[in-house]
Amino acid sequence: MAKSTLFVVAVAMAMMFEGCASSPAGAPSSRPQGAVGTPCGGSHDWPPNGYAAAPVGLTVEIVSGTTVRVRNDTDQPWVARVAAWEDLPCTGYMTATDSPGRDLAPHDTFGATVEDPGWGGQLRIGVEFWDHPCDDACTDAPAGFAYVDPVPLSDASATFCPGRTWPPYPLGGIPGITAKSTDRATIMIENQSGRTYYYRVSGWQLDQFETCRALGEVEVQRGPIHAEATEWVKLQGDWEHMDVPITIAFWDEPCGEACQREPIAAMQVERSTFEPASS
Repeated sequence: MAKSTLFVVAVAMAMMFEGCASSPAGAPSSRPQGAVGTPCGGSHDWPPNGYAAAPVGLTVEIVSGTTVRVRNDTDQPWVARVAAWEDLPCTGYMTATDSPGRDLAPHDTFGATVEDPGWGGQLRIGVEFWDHPCDDACTDAPAGFAYVDPVPLSDASATFCPGRTWPPYPLGGIPGITAKSTDRATIMIENQSGRTYYYRVSGWQLDQFETCRALGEVEVQRGPIHAEATEWVKLQGDWEHMDVPITIAFWDEPCGEACQREPIAAMQVERSTFEPASS
């Protein structure tokens, strides 16, 4: 075949695949990690890669926007990796994440916020679960997969629960007890009242209830604080965000997880803008 003919064939093949093999507008320079398949032949099936559903007891729920809460109600530890997935015309479902998984202890939860890669496809938030450590170089198939669709923040106000106010109980401190945020992720509680109280530190985020959305309380830490004692509370994950309200509720007697009694006092902690010290 003449060289000129070969050149024409090559140009024609390049034009055939133009736009499919190239990166989406606004995509990172590196090719994102995708579902099984070649460019212009990727899979649009969901869940991606033929992933099996997450084992019973492992769940993910939307908090607001692209913020999710991952929960482990099983008796064993897991590793969970949260990522944004987009369905693109040629490649199918793709994810740009290279982040390692996070440890998820038995009966524990963590929050995570993903960023939209901005490729213009349908966005979904997926969580891969492993029953063994899986770092950023790990290529093992996950034991299961769970996902949610993001909720536009504009939708929250349209379905906000009528009659629900925040805070749900009056704010007002206890003489002798002080609390302050020493940095964005640390709260110090001091008790100079002369007696023991029982406290609960909580974060508040937009949550989905049966028929509407409202700020929901998620416990961060609880326990007794004895006279002349100081308690330190570390905020992790999404609780570090400055827009998450943090409250401390107090009782004069123990009030466990099933306790429905209103606190005798509560306070909101003004967050420090200082970054946490690196460990």
